[in-house]
Amino acid sequence: MKNIKKLFAAVTICVFAFAVSACGSSASEEETTMPDAAVIGNILDETEQAQGVLDPTDSTYSIPADAPTGVNGGPGMMETQPTTINPNFPEDKKYVGEPEEGTMVCLYAAANYGIYQLFEYVDVCDADSLLEVMIMDDILESTTEIVAFSNEGGDAVLELNELTAGYDSATEEQAVTCVANTFIENLGLNTIEIVVGDQTFGPMSFVEDYSGIN
Repeated sequence: MKNIKKLFAAVTICVFAFAVSACGSSASEEETTMPDAAVIGNILDETEQAQGVLDPTDSTYSIPADAPTGVNGGPGMMETQPTTINPNFPEDKKYVGEPEEGTMVCLYAAANYGIYQLFEYVDVCDADSLLEVMIMDDILESTTEIVAFSNEGGDAVLELNELTAGYDSATEEQAVTCVANTFIENLGLNTIEIVVGDQTFGPMSFVEDYSGIN
C-alpha cells in the first residue's frame, strides 16, 4: 500500500512539473515570436514607399561593363571629348559648349557698382548691330536710334536721337562711356564724337579705367 502511495505521489509531481514547464515554454514563445522575413520585408517596403525611398534595383543609370577600374575597385575616370572653344574669347571668360556663329563683340554696360563688360554675337559688326545688341541687353533704351554715323580714318561721329541708359540709376557719364567704349573697341576707332540733340560729347578716346566710373 505504501508503495502505491509513493508511486501516486511521484506521478502527481511529474504531471505538475510538466504542466509548469509547458506554461513557461508557451509564455516564452509568445514573448519572443517574431514575424518571418517575408512579413518584415513587406513592412520595410511599405515604409520606404511611404517615405519616398526608391527601390535600389530601380536604377535610372548603369555603369558600362567595359568601364575602367579605379584605384579602389570602382569605375575609374571615363574618357570625355574636348569642347570646342572660340579662340577669340577672353581666356578668363571662355565659352563652354557649342560655339555660336558670327562675330563676338564686347559691350559695356552700367550697373550700381560701375561699368562692366559683357559679350554677344552679331552677324556683322557695324554701328547698327552694336546698337541693336546694346538695346537687347538693356544697356540703352529700346527707343534709341542712330540718326547718322560716319568714320573718317578711325575718327567717328555718332549721332543718336536720345541717349538713355537701360539702368535707371546710371549717370550721363556712364551712358556716354558705355557707348563710346563699345563703338571704339569693336569698330577699331581712335576717337568717337557722340551727338545727341544739341549736346556733343567728345571727341572721346577709349576709357581704360571704366571700372572707376560709378
